[in-house]
Amino acid sequence: MNNITALLMAAGSGQRFGTTDLPKQYQPLLGRPVLLHSLQRFLDHPAITKVYVVVDPDHLAYYTNAVATIAGHPKFAATPLTGGGSRRQSGVQALEQPPTSERSRRIL
Repeated sequence: MNNITALLMAAGSGQRFGTTDLPKQYQPLLGRPVLLHSLQRFLDHPAITKVYVVVDPDHLAYYTNAVATIAGHPKFAATPLTGGGSRRQSGVQALEQPPTSERSRRIL
């Protein structure tokens, strides 16, 4: 059986996207936040056993609202991982945060 943990990077500010208040990952796309579209792809993949989302701690309210509809999914780690001040820092911090039992393989 595969034991793949996916880390979905969603700690960005959306600056290049040109948003003012709401970061890109929380913007609506076809009636759902962009984050939810990406997250659903990971959850639907048969080889992935757990999905963690890396978020900016200042965006926890946006995150909670965005994932409310899938909160009970068995592959979804409802508690997000904390991102850093840059994309690189977020990646490094995310790799250190999942429980040790779920660190065998990762997808970034």
